Amino acid sequence: MKVDSLKKRILVCPLDWGLGHASRCIPVIHELDRMGFEVVIAADRAPLQLLKNQFPDKEFLSYPGPEIKYPKRIGMALFMLLKAPNLIRWLKEEHLLLESFIDSYQIDAIISDNRYGAYSERIPSILITHQLFIQAPMGKRALKAFTAGRVKNFQETWVPDFDSKDNLSGNLSHGDTDLENVHYIQPISRFSGFATANQNYTRDLTIVLSGPEPTRTQFEEIVLNQIQNYEGNVLLVRGLPETINPLRLQANIEVKSFLPAKELEVEMANSKHIVCRSGYSSIMDLAALGKNAILVPTPGQTEQEYLAEKLKSEKKYYFEHQHEFNLMRAIEASKDYTGVKYKLDRSDLRNRIKALADRLNHSK
Repeated sequence: MKVDSLKKRILVCPLDWGLGHASRCIPVIHELDRMGFEVVIAADRAPLQLLKNQFPDKEFLSYPGPEIKYPKRIGMALFMLLKAPNLIRWLKEEHLLLESFIDSYQIDAIISDNRYGAYSERIPSILITHQLFIQAPMGKRALKAFTAGRVKNFQETWVPDFDSKDNLSGNLSHGDTDLENVHYIQPISRFSGFATANQNYTRDLTIVLSGPEPTRTQFEEIVLNQIQNYEGNVLLVRGLPETINPLRLQANIEVKSFLPAKELEVEMANSKHIVCRSGYSSIMDLAALGKNAILVPTPGQTEQEYLAEKLKSEKKYYFEHQHEFNLMRAIEASKDYTGVKYKLDRSDLRNRIKALADRLNHSK
């Protein structure tokens, strides 16, 4: 069903830390297309390439983000708190560039996935986030205040989770807040939901790497060392959409630099075992497939560590820390976990997009 959008131009801006923010923009872009909007995508580095691979006919803008290296000795949340003055300065620059996009490319509305500087008071600005309450060992009050201050710049916030006790993100998205216009749109996944898990596996093991450097490469080295002696049929997806030439290993190990959403969905659905990060977008993808998996949080990424611990305590997914990861032990231990399954339902997302269309059409 198309709305009377009159080809309004929507700028979609994913954060470029890893691939998760870009990948979960895929269903948003599909729904915008379905309703007749004209989508412009602003991104940088690997997320930009991922979305170019997925939507080759779209209009793209280069929208640089800060190059954040993951700290080695402290958690990411505390690191970001200490770097707050630099981050605020960058957000101001990001905001100014965004304002220039509006004028230069006739943008009618903005959908920002966790890019706090991608808003404007001149046009409708929507934030997609699952982190209203950043989890950290210290400084939670300051982090909550900082996040709320950024979120309030947007007219609406869309949280990709259930507004109920039975949810995926836990304390990251659910808690006491005075934020207004927060809408829970149910989990969203780049996967269609058509490729369902079955017992006729074509793969013994699929490993999906992702995340920022250097932790992505560090985990890849650990994995490569351990799968050399694995006897089953393995697919390793490196999470490098900008890389053309894949690694070449022995016959039972297939390596792909990157897979588009449809191909990755089929591979994961038909794999007996899966290893991946515990980023929220990855968890939504797993839940859309109804697949069990072994989670390995990005070191120092407190959000991923929180999610992995939460889901393990609920007996949904087994996890191991990267520095102690043992593939065969993890495969055996994961048999006692159930995974998560939910019916893919984008009706709440569609309703919010319809509300956006109504607002734009009434502002003519």
